[in-house]
Amino acid sequence: TFADSASTGNGTKVEASTSSGDVHVLDDTYGLDVSFPIHHRVSTNYPSLLHNLDPLHHHAPRQYENMPLQTLGDRHDLYLRHLEGCRKAYAPDYSKSCDIFEYDRMLMNRRQPQSMVNLTETGWKIIRAPSRLKELIDDFWEKNSDKDKLETWVVGNSYV
Repeated sequence: TFADSASTGNGTKVEASTSSGDVHVLDDTYGLDVSFPIHHRVSTNYPSLLHNLDPLHHHAPRQYENMPLQTLGDRHDLYLRHLEGCRKAYAPDYSKSCDIFEYDRMLMNRRQPQSMVNLTETGWKIIRAPSRLKELIDDFWEKNSDKDKLETWVVGNSYV
């Protein structure tokens, strides 16, 4: 699991550390589909591949064109294990629902940002909530945080 990883978008190097203590330095190319599939499958474009080691003499194979550089190791295998865990949890009757919801989740992630007028071109914007709104939210939380109830979701749903 990675902690404290982020891209500044301004060329600044950012460190990401694993639970085992390994530190990876990321640059501003770290983005979608590197740590976990957001729009498409997770990147398998590893720095050790020939087209990344010697791009002047080796053109990237078609499957890696426009795929971000995978600086976090084998995240594809981690994702496949995640899906397999879902399938096992809902086997045998509902295991396919995991794949269906994953497909729908990624499709929604591609479609939804373009329909939102308050987001950036790439679909993300960080803004500070107005102080009055923050007060209302904090007040609501203080009054209701002990009134939680278990939500029920469709089997295999991965949106949460």
